Amino acid sequence: MNLKTKFARVGAVATTLALASLGMAGVATAADSGYVAPDADEQASLTIHKHVGNDELGDYTGEEPTNLGDPVEGVTFTIQQVGTMVEGECVAPDLGTPAGWDAINDATVDNVCDLGTSEEVVTGEDGSVKVDLAQGLYKVTETDPGANLVTEKAIPFLVTLPMPLNNGWDYDVHVYPKNKLGDAEVTKTALDPDMVVPGATVPWTITANIPAVALPYTSIVVKDNPDAALADTTMIVRVAVEGYSALEEGTHYTLSADKLTVTLTEAGLEVVNAIVTGENAEAATLKVGVESIIPEDATSGKFTNSAEVLLNNKPYTPGGNPETIWGQLELNKVEKGTTNPLEGAKFAVFEGTCDIPEGTAPVAEGTTDADGKFTQTLYIGKRDADDTNTVEKTYCLKETAAPAGYILDENGVEFTLTSEDNAITKTVDFENVKVTAPELPLTGAGGTMLLTGIGVALFVTGLGIVVAVRRRNA
Repeated sequence: MNLKTKFARVGAVATTLALASLGMAGVATAADSGYVAPDADEQASLTIHKHVGNDELGDYTGEEPTNLGDPVEGVTFTIQQVGTMVEGECVAPDLGTPAGWDAINDATVDNVCDLGTSEEVVTGEDGSVKVDLAQGLYKVTETDPGANLVTEKAIPFLVTLPMPLNNGWDYDVHVYPKNKLGDAEVTKTALDPDMVVPGATVPWTITANIPAVALPYTSIVVKDNPDAALADTTMIVRVAVEGYSALEEGTHYTLSADKLTVTLTEAGLEVVNAIVTGENAEAATLKVGVESIIPEDATSGKFTNSAEVLLNNKPYTPGGNPETIWGQLELNKVEKGTTNPLEGAKFAVFEGTCDIPEGTAPVAEGTTDADGKFTQTLYIGKRDADDTNTVEKTYCLKETAAPAGYILDENGVEFTLTSEDNAITKTVDFENVKVTAPELPLTGAGGTMLLTGIGVALFVTGLGIVVAVRRRNA
């Protein structure tokens, strides 16, 4: 069996992975001449090109493929020089002898033996990496996906350096192992707060759909990116993998000092990798619960909360940010029929309409100031990242104590805050009627006092006359 026949057989192994040549130094030009031994002084090299979703490219032709996908950066390959077992010893095949090619012909990735020489290389930005190597037989294995979610990795393959081609030798060998990549999906949702006034705790949920992969994940990190107004009060509260009990802090994950970042430990990665790798691999759902506090001095506006999930250090973010929306009630208290502000009126705010069941507690209370004003920030609603619908919420405002000199108005005033209001503020005018006594005719005690005064005057006058007469008669 000549060398050309043996190459055709070993080529069947190599082209499972799709090999192609860019340089053909030393290639013979005579189609009818056979192979001669490779030039031992010629430097051989191997260039690995990594692209997304390469199809099988067929036999080694010496032509550059034209149907390559996007380059894949950061993938690690281990290039291992191998031999075959001869009488219990691992022997490197001689590429210049029939015996050497007989050994190569029978070699597979599973039965070759390690000669102890290996090198790790990592694909660059263009998806390729080149390395100079001694002539011989090599086994190439994809060992680390880097930041890529490799759902189907390149199968290990054998390659000779140089590679036989057209009865000659290609010392500059290029290979194109294929990959299929997955993509993670990250969403973030808001839940209703525990109360509808500032100081409320708003729960958020970060959900990461982690695709099944060929190689285990080496790093999974979840970051919460709250609104600047919420940054000091946000905390991670729960981490769970769907179908698995909640992960434990310290065992399965660690928290950053600011409690905004979850990093899975080796034990946590084992939980995820047990789901996403192996024969029955499927996507895993990782959920992180987050709570943020609405500041006590919040007025009105929209508080957003974003997230970032890093899988093998590659970032994935939601398509948009959910938000909770808060508005402000502005009460304007005046004397009815005037613009005179009224200080000291007390009010209570209730959720819903003014048909308030007995015993219902108000959500907020306040007293008008010297300008007759009372303001209160209130929750309106929440929206998902892709939601543009108007949200609204109805409240009831009831006076609980009128200002001094005014009558209490027990009729509540309903008002609705909406996400489309100007500055999300609702002004409510509330008038009070002043209590004044009607004017009465002069009767009763007032008349008695007048008559008494007249009597006293007459008595004094009479007394004066008597005194004068006595003096005259004396």
